[in-house]
Amino acid sequence: MKRWLFILSSVGLMLGGCVVSNQSSSNATSPASAPEKSLDNLKTQINSLEKKCLVGSKNSCEKLMEYLEGEKIVPFAKKGCELGGVLSCFKLYNSDEGNKTIDFQKKLKTMAKKECENGNMKGCYVIGKLLEDESYKIENDNGFASYLKKGCQNGEGNSCCALSHLYFQGHPAVGEDETKSREMAEKCCQLGVGEGCYLVATGSSLPISKELELLKKGCQLGSSVSCSYLGNLYLKGKEVKKDIRRAKQYYTIGCFLGDYFSCEDLKRIKEKNP
Repeated sequence: MKRWLFILSSVGLMLGGCVVSNQSSSNATSPASAPEKSLDNLKTQINSLEKKCLVGSKNSCEKLMEYLEGEKIVPFAKKGCELGGVLSCFKLYNSDEGNKTIDFQKKLKTMAKKECENGNMKGCYVIGKLLEDESYKIENDNGFASYLKKGCQNGEGNSCCALSHLYFQGHPAVGEDETKSREMAEKCCQLGVGEGCYLVATGSSLPISKELELLKKGCQLGSSVSCSYLGNLYLKGKEVKKDIRRAKQYYTIGCFLGDYFSCEDLKRIKEKNP
C-alpha cells in the first residue's frame, strides 16, 4: 500500500545516499514563502512551549509531546512526567532514555487508567497503547481498543490515528477495514494531529494538489514525516516540479522537529547543493 512506501524510501535514502504541476499552479504560493513561514511559525510556537514547560507548565509539556520526537523530546518529556503529564511519561517511557522497568510500566498503566476514568482522554490513549503492546505478546484481545475508541470518540486525535493503523493492519481486536482506517485518519487530521493528515495523504491515490495540501497541513501541525515526505517530493521532482530550495526547507522543518532522517537528508542535500 502507498502508506508504507515513504518509510521504505526513507530507509533507501539512508542506505544509498511549492511549485506544483500545471493543474494546480494557479494555487501555488511564491517560491519558498510557505515552508519558510511554516518553519518560523513552528519555531515560535515550539520555543514558547519549551520555555513554559521548563518553568512548570504541565499543559505546555504535554502539547510538546505532539510535536517533538527523537532525542529532542527527552528533556521536555522528563519535565512533563515530573509534573504529572501522562503523555509526557508515555513518551519518556518509549524514548531511548526511558525507564523500561516493569515497576515503571505498572505505575504508568495505573496513572493512565486513572486519568482516562477522570476524563483526560490522553490517559485513554496511553493505556490503550500500553495494552496494545501487551496484546501482541499474549495474542488475545485485552480490551485495549475500547480505550482508543473512547479517546477518539471524545476528541483525542492520537487515539484516532492509532485506530487507523489497527484497521489498516487488520488487528484481530478490530479487523481489517480500509474504509474505517481512512475515516479514523481523516478524523485524526481534523482534530489537529499532523500524523492523521499524512496518513490520509499517503493512504490512497489522490490528486497531487490534494496530497500536497494534506502534507503541508500535516507539516504545519508538527508531523515531521509529512515535512520529510514533502522534501522527498521536491527533491525527486517526479510528481511536482523539482525544487531543491523547497526540499531543503521542508527537510529543515522535519529536522527541527527531531526527525533523524530529515536531518540526514538535509546534510546530504547541502553537501551536493551548497
